[in-house]
Amino acid sequence: MGAAPDMSINLFDIGVLLGASGFTQEQMIGVLDALEQEKFIAYAPGNRLQILKELPEAEC
Repeated sequence: MGAAPDMSINLFDIGVLLGASGFTQEQMIGVLDALEQEKFIAYAPGNRLQILKELPEAEC
């Protein structure tokens, strides 16, 4: 999605992409809440997320 710091993205767009990849809503919310606690994102008005700093790389 090209998300970068100071960018706002629609939660619906994230949900569609992750849902199509097989993630459940509970999994998505768990990760988003963890990212918010670590101050990588903030929930914003209008069902959006504000990217606060560069997101960490996924570990496989």
